[in-house]
Amino acid sequence: MRYPFFIILHAEPTTAAINGWDLDGANVNVWVMESSIEAAVIAAQSHILGYAWIPRDIRYAGEVTGELIEAVDDVEAGNYEEALRSGVAAAFYGWTKETRSPEFFEYRHLDAYQNAVNHLIH
Repeated sequence: MRYPFFIILHAEPTTAAINGWDLDGANVNVWVMESSIEAAVIAAQSHILGYAWIPRDIRYAGEVTGELIEAVDDVEAGNYEEALRSGVAAAFYGWTKETRSPEFFEYRHLDAYQNAVNHLIH
């Protein structure tokens, strides 16, 4: 079985980011079906740009293993399954300036408005 790549990006919302109006940043876990790690990183960055978030740094990029799949929580297991079906899936774990600490992450589900930037341009 072919596994997706798993990418963690640090990102910041733009004013058009529907799921980030009250956040200052997020770690975004992205599961991507691609042929290489380089293509997977580009696809992950493009995916979150579609939600009007700006990727700032790559925190992790690697191939998924069976052990990782068995160890993830329900949110990430669902994203793994979605990536197998559609090629890419992501979860945003965001923070505000008031709540930012190494221990704080708040899961934010992606709204149905992928390509939020495009809908504001037209």
